[in-house]
Parts: sequence; structure tokens; C-alpha cells
Amino acid sequence: DLVRSRGLGDVYKRQVETIHEGSASDGDGAAANPMSGMVSLQLAIMPLFMVSMMTGLFLSRILGKKTDATSAERWKSIGIQAAYAVVASLIVSLCAFCMLLWIAGIEAPMDAIVPFMWLASFCVMLVFIGAFNISTALGGLLALVGFALGMMTGTFPFEALPAFWQDWVYPWAPQRFMSEGIRAILYLDAGAWNAGSLPLLIVGAVGAMLTLSLIHISE
Repeated sequence: DLVRSRGLGDVYKRQVETIHEGSASDGDGAAANPMSGMVSLQLAIMPLFMVSMMTGLFLSRILGKKTDATSAERWKSIGIQAAYAVVASLIVSLCAFCMLLWIAGIEAPMDAIVPFMWLASFCVMLVFIGAFNISTALGGLLALVGFALGMMTGTFPFEALPAFWQDWVYPWAPQRFMSEGIRAILYLDAGAWNAGSLPLLIVGAVGAMLTLSLIHISE
């Protein structure tokens, strides 16, 4: 009322800049659907994390060596598991891309999002391969904590999370970095190497360290 009474109503004008409206396969703007962003993240992050976790479990159970195996046998087993993980993570990333395209109707650039999701899936697999090779209990605990606590960080922004998730889960959850990378590709025209790539490499390095610790134990 004060602004109007002084005739200053036309002085202050808001300027809104749209960075990325989004796109949908049916030709309608994705921004018209308020759920499209959340759906796209769920359809990408959920299969990436869940299938990568289950694949890590299967590879460790099928190809992992028993505690009485020699160091050379363990090195060979881990190398085979890693090779299978490379192929399996590529398949997972392609499936997640198809879900985005065919179910959510999100036209993401394949040359950027598939390599990024391939990296994300492979790094998560490494963590669970290492954890389950060390101990089924350790792998199960890591899977439970990662799924139960981490999924919220992938679908909700930091400001919408409860204080516990902001302080104790958000800094390390892989789903958070998957979400940041996918959003950067979808809405900011980023490439395969983006804000989520380096943190996911660190996640993969943790998995490699778990695996190397298993070799050290066997020696």
C-alpha cells in the first residue's frame, strides 16, 4: 500500500529468466507437469541404485572366493567380478535411460546421461562387491542403510529434507550425487562429467578399498 500511495508501483519490476523449460516426448513442455522432475529422478535413481546393489550381491555370492582361498585366487576372483560389473553397469544404465525416455517421456541426451549413469552404477556395484565379499552382514547393513536413508536425498532437495538427513545422510549418500548429475544433464546442459561425477568416483574408490582390504586379510 505504501508503494502504491507514492506512485512507485511501476518502478520495481520482476524479471524472470527461464534456464531450461524441460521437454517431453509428446511435445508438451515438461515444466507443465509439476511431477515430471520427481518422476524422472525416481525412474533413473531407483533402478540405478537397486539393480547395482543386487548385482553386487550376486557377483560376490557367485564369483566370490571363500575365506580359505589364496591371495592369487582372490585377485583373480575380484578381477572377474569387476569385469562383469563393467558390462552389467552398462546394461543397467541403458535400461534406466530407456525408462526415462519411454515411461517418463524425458528426452535426455544419450551421449551424456548414459555414460554418467554407467559410472554411477559401476561405482555403486564396486561398493557392494567389496562389502559382500568381506561379510554378508556388512553388505546387508550397507544395503539397508543406503536404501532406507539415501533414497530421500535423490528425490528431494536439500532444503526439503529433515535435519537428520541434512546433517548425517546428505553429505555421503550416492543417490544425492546421482540426482545432482542427472539434474545437471537434464536442465543445465551438462555433459557426462558434471557435479556428481567426482563424488561418485570417490564412492567407487571406497569400494575398491574394501576389496583391497579383503586381499590384505587373506594374506
